[in-house]
Amino acid sequence: MKKSTLILIILTAAAASFFAVVFVPHHPSGNAKSVVTQQLGTNSSALASQTNTDGTVQVSVQPGDLQSSEWTFAVSMNTHSGNLPQDLTQSVTLTDDKGNKIALLRWENGVPSSMPDHHKSGTFVFAAPASKPQSITLTISNISGVAIRTFSWNLP
Repeated sequence: MKKSTLILIILTAAAASFFAVVFVPHHPSGNAKSVVTQQLGTNSSALASQTNTDGTVQVSVQPGDLQSSEWTFAVSMNTHSGNLPQDLTQSVTLTDDKGNKIALLRWENGVPSSMPDHHKSGTFVFAAPASKPQSITLTISNISGVAIRTFSWNLP
């Protein structure tokens, strides 16, 4: 076998492996629950960010200030297979530990939530509840074939 043929085979195998790792979506195998990872916030009082990798879209949520009259949640979504056209304000709910829905006030920053794109980021702003709950759950529905993505935090 010629040296140039061997090099071509090695480069082709490396390119195929790179493509499979970066561009092929990875689906959870038979697990109905969402896959969520948490990363610690930048300071000890911050709640951990969470990332869901179900389907072909990665969704990350970082709670912001939960001490003011408006609670914020920074959201970023990334995909390499199609656009993210849905109006996120119609797909998100925030509930407390008693099941009460907390009112969504607006979507801020980033690309308007209704614009199609491969990458979206912005901030959901909710009205702070009258009394501080023990825990909260942010739910984002119907993104790229995943019915529900759930992000939950216990509040200090």
